[in-house]
Amino acid sequence: MAKTIAEYDTNVLIEGETGTGKSLLAKYISPRRDKPFVKINCSAIPEGLLEAELFGYAKGAFTGAVKDELGRVEIADGGTILLDEIGDMPLPLQAKILHLVQDKEFERLGDTKTRKANVRIIATTNKNLKELVKKGQFREDLYID
Repeated sequence: MAKTIAEYDTNVLIEGETGTGKSLLAKYISPRRDKPFVKINCSAIPEGLLEAELFGYAKGAFTGAVKDELGRVEIADGGTILLDEIGDMPLPLQAKILHLVQDKEFERLGDTKTRKANVRIIATTNKNLKELVKKGQFREDLYID
C-alpha cells in the first residue's frame, strides 16, 4: 500500500501506535524526495509557539520578533511537511492547517500578507481522530475517514 501511495502527490494521514515507524513511512512515501522534507512534532512544541514554528512571524509580531522569520511551511515549500502527532494540535491551529490544505495559503503570525506554499502534507497520529472528532477536539473537516 505504501508503494502505491508514494506514487501520488496527495496529502496523507498515517495512524499507528507510538514507536511503529510512522515518520520513517512518511519519508518513504514522499514523492518529492529531491525537495525539502520538514518535520514538526505538534505535541512537543507549546501551543503558543507552534503557530510561529509552522507559519513564521513578522517583525514586531511579539516581543523579541526583531525580524521576519520563515516558518516550517515556507521552508518546506516545494517539498513535504510532516505534521507529527497532529492529534495533539490545538483546534485554532487546525483551522489554519485546513486553510493550507484547501487553498495552499497561510499567513505569518502578525502579518496581513497571504502567502502561498506548495507542500505535500503528511500527518501522523497515535490517537483515534474519529473519537477526537466526536468529542469536538479535532475538526471534522480536517479529518476524512
